[in-house]
Amino acid sequence: MKKTTILLAFVFASTVSFAQNKELIPFEKRNIRLDLKLPHINYPSVSPNGEFRDAKIGFNGYGIGLEYSYKTKKFLETGLSIALTFELPFPAHIDREYNKAIGSYYLSMTDNFVLDRFTIGYGMNYSSNNWSEWYRDIDTIGLPTREGTLYTNKTLGITLNSYYRMGKSLHMGMIYRPTFLKVNGSVEFIHEHLISFELNWRIRLTKKQNSNNQ
Repeated sequence: MKKTTILLAFVFASTVSFAQNKELIPFEKRNIRLDLKLPHINYPSVSPNGEFRDAKIGFNGYGIGLEYSYKTKKFLETGLSIALTFELPFPAHIDREYNKAIGSYYLSMTDNFVLDRFTIGYGMNYSSNNWSEWYRDIDTIGLPTREGTLYTNKTLGITLNSYYRMGKSLHMGMIYRPTFLKVNGSVEFIHEHLISFELNWRIRLTKKQNSNNQ
């Protein structure tokens, strides 16, 4: 909860400091933007070690990216994100004997274009998809976890996204990230995917360009 509060406070302060005018963001050529992400609702589907398939819907995630407009209303973005599957929409400790978690860490690069209030992007990603389970004695405080299993697949795939602009710099969107090629250990085909519903703040870092320089 503390980390989320700090992040939201930072996002609010940054938005106030760097917010654009009430008009739609022009996405001018040579414009650079900081991209703050909250992939809050996540649905990963994974195949741990290629042995079985499991999926889970959950909450919470964080991300950061950088955008560069190489043409007016067309831009490249590179971003790093963490998508988690907490059972509650806010961080809270839950005591139980059996626990399971699915999460994903991924680096993506996308090409994007702007259609009025919408942005649509496509590109590539490198992901670390994790599946873990562990048991603990909830009656014993301070002792280590009794048993645990962790599977990690490092994969390559594609990224598709679409956002709708809601405010000065606030966007809401969906990311679909299927992966097809496992690259840790032996290289092999494996299908996994992540669907995320995300809040996104695009904060302009460069000054508005003069129209004569477009």
